[in-house]
Amino acid sequence: MKISFYQKKIGEKFTSQEKLKISKEKSDFLILPPRLILPLGLNEDNWLANYDNYLDQILELSETYKGVILGGTLLRKDSRGKRVESVPIVQGVNLIDHYDLVKPSISSAVAGDSETIFIMAGVRFAIITGNEIDDSEFLNDIKSKGIQTIFVLESNITNRTYEEELEYFSDIAKKYSFNIFRVCGYNQMGKILGRSLVATPTGIHWKVGKMEEFNDILKTIHFAQANPFL
Repeated sequence: MKISFYQKKIGEKFTSQEKLKISKEKSDFLILPPRLILPLGLNEDNWLANYDNYLDQILELSETYKGVILGGTLLRKDSRGKRVESVPIVQGVNLIDHYDLVKPSISSAVAGDSETIFIMAGVRFAIITGNEIDDSEFLNDIKSKGIQTIFVLESNITNRTYEEELEYFSDIAKKYSFNIFRVCGYNQMGKILGRSLVATPTGIHWKVGKMEEFNDILKTIHFAQANPFL
């Protein structure tokens, strides 16, 4: 399978040039950071009220990009009437599904009750956000379901150094037999670092360089994975 990572500064709309670049990627998945297009400085009521507008910005990407788009978390109300932070899953200008975060980063949101395992583009996968990657119970539950492919979406402040981050994700991949595809949003004002990477049980397969933590990076990699449904 081919995965496109878009490490991008959070809090901004996609430009026409960025949309054109994305449209040229011939991959199965495009993964985007959380809260990617939610404007910084606005309150959460505003985010909720503009859910349709923000979703439309992601749907627009799928007009020309033909793969599955994951990411750009939004704030919405679920079937219970509860505020949840959701990862939209989009393809072909259609909202296919939501993954509602178990541990939302938005303060007014509650834990979601959506599905945690998805099958698209012939791959069975789980989505994890920054707050869930540290939850051993959550990771064990995913492992018990036989999941190998994990898309990790992060736009968080971390206390780990660059080197500690690589070791941390390498250890998780080895411990749980995961292939981890991590995309990060960044913002210098918020000290949010871009450290996108791929970690497998054998180590780090690809990573953003130490001097690229505040850079926009669009990268497509080919990853050979045997028996993705096992």
